[in-house]
Amino acid sequence: MFIRKCERRTWFALAISLVLVAGAMMTLPQPARAYTDVFYSYDNLPPDLYFARGGSSNGDGAIIGTLTAYVTYDGYRHRIIMAAGSGNDELDDCVSFAGPSPDGYYGRSDGDSNSQLSLYYKDSGSSVVRGWVWFMDSKRCDGGSTTLRDGLFIHSQGYSGWDDSNYVSEGCIKINQTDRGWLEAVQRVSYDYTNDRLYVYGNEQ
Repeated sequence: MFIRKCERRTWFALAISLVLVAGAMMTLPQPARAYTDVFYSYDNLPPDLYFARGGSSNGDGAIIGTLTAYVTYDGYRHRIIMAAGSGNDELDDCVSFAGPSPDGYYGRSDGDSNSQLSLYYKDSGSSVVRGWVWFMDSKRCDGGSTTLRDGLFIHSQGYSGWDDSNYVSEGCIKINQTDRGWLEAVQRVSYDYTNDRLYVYGNEQ
């Protein structure tokens, strides 16, 4: 009888422990994995990125769109899709420090001496624009006819930490930490990765 009581107590204690552990695991913050990465083709080409701006802002003022990257690594070309934000409650890409990134190409063969696309590790300057970034440089809005928007990047929120309010920017394209980490890691091992290109397009006033 004593052994059976001890066994019952042991199993009861074990069950309680498992419940507590499961509860603790559920309350711990879990890393987001918002991006998707799927097979696209067997083409061996440099990275092509596309940012499709949204047509309205979220509750924090960010204009939410989609960043799609076509990257060749691991034997085939991948299509990687993730959420991205640009701007601060303003759809007009001619508004400095508030509008989203101007439309057009950045990077190879873009025909614009102001713009580029360069992936590198940034450890100085703004505390927000740190870590792995894609330097877009500058571009004129309205099809290259008016205001020059400069200091543009694809970046995250410094080295760590993220919530949806961080999608707000002064014109840069912002992606979350998890998505940034995956995209930079695969691009740096991809075919001809320094010859990348970005195309920005979407809704505006």
